[in-house]
Amino acid sequence: MKTDHSKIKSASSAIALTIILCFLFELPHLEQGLLFPINGDALATMGANFGPLTVLKNEYWRLLTFGFLHSNLLHLMLNVYALIEFGPMAESVLGKKKYLFIYVFSGITGGLASIAFDPLRTSVGASASICGALGAFMCVSWVKSFKSTKSDSSDATTEKNKLSRAELVVLLVFLAYSLLLGTTSSSTDNAAHLGGFLTGAIAAVLLTRKKWDSYIALFLLCAGLTFAAIKRLENNPVVTEYLLRQEGARLASNKQYLESISKFDQALRVIPDEAYALQGRGEALMKLEKNEEAKKDFDTILLKDPKHKGALFDRSIALMHLGRYQEGLVDVDNLVSIDSSHSMVYNNRAWFRLNDFNNKNSLQLAMKDTEKALALDKRNLAAYDTKGTIYLMLGDYTNARANFEKCAKVKETSGAANFHLAILEQVQGNKAEAQKRFAEYRAGEYKPDDFELKFCREKFGMTDLDKFRAH
Repeated sequence: MKTDHSKIKSASSAIALTIILCFLFELPHLEQGLLFPINGDALATMGANFGPLTVLKNEYWRLLTFGFLHSNLLHLMLNVYALIEFGPMAESVLGKKKYLFIYVFSGITGGLASIAFDPLRTSVGASASICGALGAFMCVSWVKSFKSTKSDSSDATTEKNKLSRAELVVLLVFLAYSLLLGTTSSSTDNAAHLGGFLTGAIAAVLLTRKKWDSYIALFLLCAGLTFAAIKRLENNPVVTEYLLRQEGARLASNKQYLESISKFDQALRVIPDEAYALQGRGEALMKLEKNEEAKKDFDTILLKDPKHKGALFDRSIALMHLGRYQEGLVDVDNLVSIDSSHSMVYNNRAWFRLNDFNNKNSLQLAMKDTEKALALDKRNLAAYDTKGTIYLMLGDYTNARANFEKCAKVKETSGAANFHLAILEQVQGNKAEAQKRFAEYRAGEYKPDDFELKFCREKFGMTDLDKFRAH
């Protein structure tokens, strides 16, 4: 199809530019990974389509904003390419006004279809709108007799606007990839893609009639999808459990652990033994130092799913707090065998090995684990603190200090670093500096493990460290 796009690129290009600018605001929320995935909670905050927020909280504006957000860099590039490559073609055939109407309307109906199909999916991307525009384009180009904007004053018909075979193949590849992406990404979905595509095709047929009842029919379609989405969420135990669990997580983040546990209890009454609710409750219990109770929750998860990474990670921490380091080490070993890509797992395994501090082989294995942790993530300050502790146990105080000082300036690791630096200062005879570091440590929340206190008693004769425990 040969079409002069010079006069009609502005709408598609403007949309593509807006999408790229929106992605710039997502960059601070990039997570590690080949495709640079964006944190799902951050997407919801920025305006992703999410059933409980969109429908139950009447935040219907999300049906517009979710189309300007993208889950990762590849997702963005694919949609921008489609807009720039095929958007002008669709604009030329549909006319700018119809193109924009179908683009926006398909995004809205695609978002509603997504909620109706999966009310707990966090959905983002321009794909629903693009699929709608392409569905309309393909429909009028191949099925419906339609005059292009360029040839409205002539007798030219669809034949002049008919897609070439090559263009059709590329379009079908794009649509197929969009569907494939929906099966592999938690933040894009096929319901939105298909909903948008079908809406675009239906709209193309109706709007060629140039009658107001066509618009009425389309808005009735939108109303029907809205009703389906509302019904999908109302009295839905999965949604109810999720919302209770989310409230529990929010309370826990605000350190309201008893209230948080109450919400998780309610969620578990709705859906017994739900893994995420059990994990959330277990983590709140650990904050209250009820580690045996927390372990039971993680045990319940792992009975059903022995490879549940979150439960293995949390149970290993609970076992560490209970002083059962060898059992915790087994859980961490299992974690590494399941997924060897997480820096903190290697750091934790190194820390567990330090319980056996009189065994040089154990310390050497711990050092290898910290090096692996830092190779995966050089920003993992906890691994520097662990590495410094290993050097302290090996008597290499220069390297120990260098690693601790990297952590002392950051709030999340300053408590542990200040405690270890206080030990180091005391060992080296700097009593005033040691007292200063102990005071800074006590202002934080770090609580030394029993093996750390045992090491200091055995190695340095420090028998009064219990008084420095954080409260």
